[in-house]
Amino acid sequence: MSLKTSVLIFSMLALTRGIQLDVPRFQPNFYLSSTGFKSISEVGLYDCARHCGLESGCKSFTYNTPDLRCRLIEDDSSTAPGQFQAKSRSIYGNRANVSPDETLMGTCRNHTCPEFSTCVRLTSTSTTWVCVVTACGSPPYDPKDLGADDVSTTMTPVGVTRSLTCPTGYIGQRTAVCLASGQWSDPKNYCTDCGNPPGVSSASVSSGSKTIGSSRTYQCNAGTTANDSTAIHCRSNGKWSTPDFVCIPECSIITNMQDAHTSATIAPGGSTIQYICDTGYNQMSGTGNRHCNADGTWGQLDISCDPVSCGYPPTPARVSGMVYSQFTYPNTVTFYCHSNTASSNPGNMQITCQSNGIWSAAQFECVPL
Repeated sequence: MSLKTSVLIFSMLALTRGIQLDVPRFQPNFYLSSTGFKSISEVGLYDCARHCGLESGCKSFTYNTPDLRCRLIEDDSSTAPGQFQAKSRSIYGNRANVSPDETLMGTCRNHTCPEFSTCVRLTSTSTTWVCVVTACGSPPYDPKDLGADDVSTTMTPVGVTRSLTCPTGYIGQRTAVCLASGQWSDPKNYCTDCGNPPGVSSASVSSGSKTIGSSRTYQCNAGTTANDSTAIHCRSNGKWSTPDFVCIPECSIITNMQDAHTSATIAPGGSTIQYICDTGYNQMSGTGNRHCNADGTWGQLDISCDPVSCGYPPTPARVSGMVYSQFTYPNTVTFYCHSNTASSNPGNMQITCQSNGIWSAAQFECVPL
C-alpha cells in the first residue's frame, strides 16, 4: 500500500474537531511505551492513520484531538471487538480500516472540502462523509508580532496556541488559539509592565508611565529630606529598581540668630550647618556650627559675635557736648554746638559707627554767630 493512496476509513466513536494533516514545521516525537504502544505527538489525524498503515506492528490507533497525540497500539487484544474504550474528544480506528480509496484524497464524495478541512467517514459502515475543520489559515496579526513563534505562519492545526509579542514597553506575551471553527480566537493578553512603583515612607512618587524603560521620582514630605537619589527605573524584567533613599527629618532653619546668619536652605537630620557673624560684628569665639539632630531638633549654635568698636569719636570744633550710648556698630553720637555758635546743618548733627570700625564724617560745623 503506497503512502499516496493510503487513507483512513475508520470508526469515529466521538466526532470532534479534526487536525491539519501536514504542518512541516512540526517535528514528530516518537517514543515506545512499556504497555505496547507507540506515541506520536503533534501530528494530524490522517498522519496518525498513515503511520499505523506503515508500521508493521500497529494493530490499531487512538487519536486524541485536544493534545494532538497519536497512539499506535501493538497489542492484539486491544483490537478485539468491544475493546475500544471511547473517551470524549478521541477518535479510534484499527489497521484493517486503512485501505486505498482515492475518493478520500481531497473530495468528500461529490464535493470538495474547504481549505484547511479534511474529509472523513461518519462511521465505518456509513455512506455519509463529513468535512472536518483541521486548521486555521494565516493568523490575522502583524507578522512582526509572531517573531517569538517558530510555527508556520501559513497554517496552524486546530487547538494549537500561537504566541504574539507584546507592545513596546511591556513583557510577557499574548496568545491566540486556532478554534475548531477554523477561526482564530481573540488574543488573551498576558503582557505586563512594572505596575505601580513601590511605596516609600514619608514620600510620594511622581505620576508617569509604568512601561519598560520609564523613570519616576519621589518627593519627600514636608519636613523631611532624601538622603540619596530619588529616581527609580522600570527595568527590562518588568520590575522597578529598588529605591535607594530614605526621607529623614529636617530641622527648621532660623536664618539670623545671635548676631550671626547662615546661607543654608536645608538641614537634614544628622547634618551640620555653618553660621557667620553679621556685618559689623566680629567672631569672638566658637566654630559657627549648629548641628541638626537625627530627630529634627537643633543643638546649640556655637558662636559668639561682638559688635565692631569705633572707639572714642572725633569731636568737631566748637562742640559743647554729645549724647551717645555706645561707641560700637551701629550706634550714633549726637553733638551740640556752643551757645554762641549755630550748626550749619541743624537737622544732621550725628555721626555713626560703621561696620568697618570707622566713624562716619560729620555733615555739619558749628559756626560763630
